[in-house]
Amino acid sequence: MGNSLLKTERKKHFIVRPFPERDEELEDIFRTYDFELMVYFSNYITFHGTMEGEAEKLRKVLSYCKRSKEIHVIYLTGPEVGDVATTGKTLLVRGAENLCCQYGKMYQIPVKIVRIPYLYSGVYKEDYFYKMFAAIRSGELVEIQDNALNLNWDVSYDFDAEDITYTVELATDYQFQNVIFRQEGVAVPEVQTSVPAAGQYFVRVRATDSSGKTQDAFDYYTTDNGKNYGMKCFYVTAEWKDLYCSNSLYRR
Repeated sequence: MGNSLLKTERKKHFIVRPFPERDEELEDIFRTYDFELMVYFSNYITFHGTMEGEAEKLRKVLSYCKRSKEIHVIYLTGPEVGDVATTGKTLLVRGAENLCCQYGKMYQIPVKIVRIPYLYSGVYKEDYFYKMFAAIRSGELVEIQDNALNLNWDVSYDFDAEDITYTVELATDYQFQNVIFRQEGVAVPEVQTSVPAAGQYFVRVRATDSSGKTQDAFDYYTTDNGKNYGMKCFYVTAEWKDLYCSNSLYRR
């Protein structure tokens, strides 16, 4: 399962499927087949793997696996968790791994997490390593850019197992009177926008469950008037790749 282009020549008991676009398709798969082993290929096993929807898709698979304690789950993910520096992507990877562990403990699902080196795509020409190896072969320089700002946070959980969406705001002031980016109804713990001009910025995330109950992030920004909760401060320098947070990285 997962967003994988992997193919197999094996004819016996090994099926690779792209992740279903509709929930009904996923339900049909689990209703039709009796699985002994589920291998989930994470989006993080490629260098520039997309992070969109990873946690929610993984949660859906685990929710079906908990119906049968006989399904063993192997979650193949990348090596980011082993990085010394903490980044937004490492937080997302840890969140996905924690999700597997929590489902395993709560519902007695046999779960294994396997961290592997990045996979190289010989087909997808936008793959980071594809470009790098192509440049080496041709002797030419290749410039790989990502002129986008990714805002991500830890997954929120609802004790009543209700669906959760997020509202994300980016502003130039801690009172959020000048909001330059806002997105509502976000289903996954990440949004993307263009990199703003150099300066100081504030980001806040609010989680809302199906019943309408809300919870702001636990981070705060300190001013002379005290702590302002639910937000995070960071800076964009003239060289936009350098992003500095006022304290720890933004998380829920």
